[in-house]
Amino acid sequence: MEKLELTVDFKTTSGMFDKDVYIKPYAVLDLCQSIAGRHAYNLGFGADKLLEDNLGWITARQTFEFYQTPFLFDTIRITTFPHPQNKFEFYREYEAYNLKGEILFRSLSLWVILDFTNNRLSSKPIDFKGEFREGSYFKGVPKPKNAKNLGIKIGERIVVKADIDMYNHLNNAKYADIIFDFAGLDAKEYRSLTISYQSQALLNDVIEIYKYQEDNMIYITGIINDKICFTSEVRKRG
Repeated sequence: MEKLELTVDFKTTSGMFDKDVYIKPYAVLDLCQSIAGRHAYNLGFGADKLLEDNLGWITARQTFEFYQTPFLFDTIRITTFPHPQNKFEFYREYEAYNLKGEILFRSLSLWVILDFTNNRLSSKPIDFKGEFREGSYFKGVPKPKNAKNLGIKIGERIVVKADIDMYNHLNNAKYADIIFDFAGLDAKEYRSLTISYQSQALLNDVIEIYKYQEDNMIYITGIINDKICFTSEVRKRG
């Protein structure tokens, strides 16, 4: 039986790095999103297929851990594999290495299928034909604290046209850019990042940003019209 995993080589580009030439959180999420979409397509459950039934893949939460950065114009070899479906939930894992076999980052994402007809979760069964990989580095994706209840408002972010994706809302990877802007850290200072996507952000929405820091943890929360858009936590190195 064929193994349910996919490995793809990606070349890094200058836009993936910050001023210290360290890979940005946005780039990690974008790479994971890209290979996940490709694997789902290969398995016969890509975005195009689901849209035929007015359904779509939506990331509910994602976490990743940094180990080291790739270099500019380097090759990142990423392997992804899904976990078995659990009613509404679909976990997918990622491992990224350089060509020396050194680990760069690991990630786990929690996906759901959204029915655009009623904007509710779908329990449509997905029959991944193949052998699931056993074991997982992660125990799950935690739900970060709500910084609005703990910290202070530090700014606002307006959703612009460049942020919008094929589902007509703020692209999931773009949230990492918002967190990067407001956390006050350089990319090399990140040990891990977790994001919980709780409600959609649309074009021209104004996201109020709240921040709370506790030891080596930074919590960033986005609020739209008094409703939580996302919560996140950044674990600093050290």
